[in-house]
Amino acid sequence: APGTTYRVEVSYLLTTQNFAVFDDLSIGNATPIPLPVTFLGLVANRSGNSVGIRWDVADEVNVRQYQIERSTNGSNFTVAGTVQPNGKSVYTFADTYSDKGTVYYRVRNVDADGRSKYSGIIKLKGTTSFGTALKAYPLPAANFITVEHQKINGAGKITINSLEGRTLKTVKPVVGSSHTPVDLSGLASGVYVIKLQNGEGETESIKIVKQ
Repeated sequence: APGTTYRVEVSYLLTTQNFAVFDDLSIGNATPIPLPVTFLGLVANRSGNSVGIRWDVADEVNVRQYQIERSTNGSNFTVAGTVQPNGKSVYTFADTYSDKGTVYYRVRNVDADGRSKYSGIIKLKGTTSFGTALKAYPLPAANFITVEHQKINGAGKITINSLEGRTLKTVKPVVGSSHTPVDLSGLASGVYVIKLQNGEGETESIKIVKQ
């Protein structure tokens, strides 16, 4: 009935280093409540013993905090720091991190009601995470990957295809984004082709291996 409060608890028992996600729960015919922010892009640049992280957002509503998370393997993350929202479309954070090896970052927003949402994962190898070539990580893929691509300015799309050319999944990147999370959990282990159509007549593709 209207006004009824529900509490839903989901527990996972994982036997591998993969991670699990539970999202988009709805009860009845109520209009879905949008998550409080849309992540458009995430970029990291290394300078000396500091890594500068920048993320672009849209539709920021009731965000309580941004948590910047760091990982050395793309799967196990720890919080490197937090940033308070101030209504901007671009945020930055300086992570004091002296290790010059490969490192991964993502941003988690937490809203006023405790709900949260993750950005895509970026991979920093060398001095910058940004590139124009199509990439996907972490690889070999498990159930979730991030596709790094050129900035999408139009009606672009990402398709996951079999080696025979059959389209198995289609994802629409957010306009203005450069990193798109993709759910592969419904696909069997094997080799797949990720194809990006940027909406301007250009197409790129790469192969990935799903465990």
